[in-house]
Amino acid sequence: MALLDLPQQILETMKSLYIYSLLLCPLTSVLAQKTVFRDDFRDNRNDWTIAAKEEYSAYIQDGNYVISKKTESGSWFFYKKLYTEYDKDYIIELEATQTSGVDNNGYGLIFGTEDVDNSNYFMVTSNGYFRVSGYANGKYTAITDWIESDKINEMDKVNSLRVERKGDQIYFSVNSTVVHTLSASKIQIFGTRVGFILNNEMRVEFDYLEVKQDYTDIKMVPGIDTMNLVREPLSSMVNSPYTEKSPVISADGLTLYFARNDHPKNVGDRTKSDIWYSNYVDGKWQKALQMPSPVNNDGHNFVISVTPDNNALLVGNTYMADGSIKGSGFSYTKKLANGWEVPKEVTVQNYYNDNKHTESWLSSSRKVLISSVERNDTRGGKDIYVSFLQGDSTWSEPKNLGDVINTAEDEDSPFLAADDVTMYFSTAGHKGFGSNDIFMTRRLDDTWLNWSEPLNLGPQINSPNWDAYYTIPASGAYAYVVTNSPFEGDLDIYRIKLPEVAKPKAVTLVYGKVINQKTGEPLSAEIRYSDLETDKEIGRATSLASDGSYKLVLASGKSYSFLASKENFITVSDNLTIPETGNYSEIERNLYLAPIEVGQTVLIKNIFFDFGKATLRETSFPDLNRIVDLLNKYAEMTIEISGHTDNVGSDAANQALSQNRAKSVLDYLVSKGIAPERLVSKGLGEAKPVATNDTEEGRQKNRRVEFTIVTM
Repeated sequence: MALLDLPQQILETMKSLYIYSLLLCPLTSVLAQKTVFRDDFRDNRNDWTIAAKEEYSAYIQDGNYVISKKTESGSWFFYKKLYTEYDKDYIIELEATQTSGVDNNGYGLIFGTEDVDNSNYFMVTSNGYFRVSGYANGKYTAITDWIESDKINEMDKVNSLRVERKGDQIYFSVNSTVVHTLSASKIQIFGTRVGFILNNEMRVEFDYLEVKQDYTDIKMVPGIDTMNLVREPLSSMVNSPYTEKSPVISADGLTLYFARNDHPKNVGDRTKSDIWYSNYVDGKWQKALQMPSPVNNDGHNFVISVTPDNNALLVGNTYMADGSIKGSGFSYTKKLANGWEVPKEVTVQNYYNDNKHTESWLSSSRKVLISSVERNDTRGGKDIYVSFLQGDSTWSEPKNLGDVINTAEDEDSPFLAADDVTMYFSTAGHKGFGSNDIFMTRRLDDTWLNWSEPLNLGPQINSPNWDAYYTIPASGAYAYVVTNSPFEGDLDIYRIKLPEVAKPKAVTLVYGKVINQKTGEPLSAEIRYSDLETDKEIGRATSLASDGSYKLVLASGKSYSFLASKENFITVSDNLTIPETGNYSEIERNLYLAPIEVGQTVLIKNIFFDFGKATLRETSFPDLNRIVDLLNKYAEMTIEISGHTDNVGSDAANQALSQNRAKSVLDYLVSKGIAPERLVSKGLGEAKPVATNDTEEGRQKNRRVEFTIVTM
């Protein structure tokens, strides 16, 4: 009997043949030595290599991962990255059966590995020998000699292999019996990859791979590990026998977009993803519908982000003018009266991505783009970057968010909550319960480069399997997440009712319609909203042409101005103060646009005076400046400015106050270059109320300043 040692010259072969993948599915527990990863190979949700080549084949069948190495030289590595703390106690175990091939060379378990140049493995042969060996900086190292053991089963019989650390010792077991012990210092740990190795020509069926470890010092959202959180799979109206992934929930929580793979109705090649969506009606998700062309084409189609009004989508890849495939990148599409427009390419300065995958999210303001890409300055694989909308509608070159967020591993599927402060993302690089866990962090300033320490969302949100693509509506009521479940079919979408500690900061959803003041018809208009005190623009939205509907998401504790504008209509503004209640809320506010024509009267909504006086406050200037712009655009236009009051106080006092306030507006317009002869001011006191004076709300409506177009 001769044992075939692994020769030095196979190193180059190994370098060219090793298989690498980042996807895996963790099982989680905070109790000692509980399973944190297990694959029973009921399907390939962990994305093991499947191939049929001259040198090897690999496939999953009947609950086994079957690997056939067809050549005598070299070794094949099949491994996954798993966050494992090798300086603490752990167990890594597999069960396998060799069914054919040479019986005097090894197959077995890879652990503590970074790549083929830096690796460890525990192998057995079907003729009764085991060995611990590996590579260090490209040099083959025999940690032990080949050692004979009667605990190893022969060809066609199952062998279980276990590597277990307890304290400072590492125990190597075969079929539940320790066959060798080494000091932990004898094993150099290079990385976190685990998997399988085959030497020489053989066929091996791997029944399972399992990793156990005690996780006690993961930095979690405070208290979240003690809460009873329930993961609910969405109904068959959404989840199907096919793959559902990349969910994106609308701000109002009523539309769920997702990508679906392998569906026979997918456009073109069914293996490519199409965009599907479901609407939430009467407390239930309705049967998912396929997005029509041109959004779905022959390529990979998926939604990256949805605007708060649900009237526009950021989608993956780029499109030709006819809707066909163009290439990688991002595109933006708007909802029209009869469907969706052909997505238009989004230009990001110096954009490139060295990874075949990318995920992004557009902020509620539509001015900030968060992306997960791999670039020259990444810490490892994909990092999270930020880009800012420029004046020419392009986006700035992506900036790396830095070491607080990004690690040597991939940072995936970033999601920016409606508050534009709280970000959730998935990674293997921060300490977690397995591989990619979901973490929460908050933005600390307006540079977008300073973030709080990411906190793990705990062992109930980070399920027993692979989790990513976390998305929540503006209310923060539920999180939607994709889970890889080895027991429940393919990738599916789940929802979890969120506790307060895992929610973003409270926001208010402002919704309504833009309406033609004269006819009552809905209008498509651009809506801009700004900080009322500083007049700094925060974001923009567009009302839908078919019904005039719009939605804005506003942070609590601030006062805002927002205005609607459309060609041939007078720009109309409104203002709103959102109290700091700590709770999500919704406010309906319709905006009325008056056509630019003689006789139209327009309320100057954002005009403010000192109490009981005619002195204009600075917060009035933005709206008054828009009247200046209107008068400059229409050089023949003349207007009448009228002041009104409630009925509190004497008639004479109210008349004088209304006249003085109207005159203050006239004086401001003149100071901005408008000829006095184009302006008339009039005080009407309490003579023309628009609401009851019996309530404070009504009296507030009656205290107003308006202007009417007299001539054009």
